[in-house]
Amino acid sequence: MRTELLDPRTDDRWHDFVGRAGQATLFHHPAWLGLLADRYRYEFAASCVVDDGGRVVAGLPWARIESRLTGRRLVALPFSDACQPLTDGASEEELASAVEEHRRETELGLEVRWQMEALGPSVQQYWRHTLALEPDADAVAKRAKSSIRRGVSKARKEGLEFERRTDAAALDAFYKLHLHTRKHLGAPTQPKRFIDGLAALFERGHGFVALVSDAGDPIAAAVFLQLRGNLIYKYGASDRSALARRPNNLLFAEVIRWACEAGLTELDFGRTDLDQEGLKQFKRGWGADELPLHHTYAGMAAPSADSSGPLRLVAPVIRHSPPTVGRLFGALYRHFG
Repeated sequence: MRTELLDPRTDDRWHDFVGRAGQATLFHHPAWLGLLADRYRYEFAASCVVDDGGRVVAGLPWARIESRLTGRRLVALPFSDACQPLTDGASEEELASAVEEHRRETELGLEVRWQMEALGPSVQQYWRHTLALEPDADAVAKRAKSSIRRGVSKARKEGLEFERRTDAAALDAFYKLHLHTRKHLGAPTQPKRFIDGLAALFERGHGFVALVSDAGDPIAAAVFLQLRGNLIYKYGASDRSALARRPNNLLFAEVIRWACEAGLTELDFGRTDLDQEGLKQFKRGWGADELPLHHTYAGMAAPSADSSGPLRLVAPVIRHSPPTVGRLFGALYRHFG
């Protein structure tokens, strides 16, 4: 066994490893890393343990962030809700040694968006919700709370329609709703160029847009990312004036049914802020397991509670400005990842 630092976007050994590692999600995949590198200009590497034949048996990808606003550091991984260290023939302790060796060479601190006890201290930053899937879609649907199921029935009675699409027009429809949702939240909006870049992932079978429409007009939309049996809910947006008609209940119900019938094994509802109790209840309502999501820090202190201060400072401006202002502030995301 030896350690090796490789480029996870271009090295075929990483692609092969992600194909073998059972814990891998699309966040580990070269296609996702390539999108982040192209749209946000991050440099990527993967700390790996390889066997005597050069085959990767453990690895963790990370990006280098160079920012005058938030400092210089390594992150595994930006714009990725969770990044589990992958092992397939080596221990997490061996991987942690490789990661620390390579981190020290950069003289930078590292944030891993997963609990990695062998590497360093961890702090709970979010909640994570996952729903186990099975071929019997009706059995999975029955795990949802009665209030969730009533919401699905109401949406159907309202005549709302569901589609699962991968075309550019579907991404445009999502982004239109996304602009207004982010404005309401007071949050910067991801650049349209980044959202458009998801089309290349969809073409390779790595995700789709889920749309719920009323007489042809989209009123709820979500982006899902897929690798093998794992499906991740990444982004969501809705017309707030239509929420009482429960379009999101219908959206998730149809996605879950499709995923079950397609043989997928897990739906990851994504990360949730610690204080977002309403969102936590919605995700738990589908029967999802709730788990703490820890971030591990090596060579750096855990960020303070106000580490996202610049984003919070612009929130009132975004809420009281046209949606285009949120797009302008979207350039800040590169500094935070």
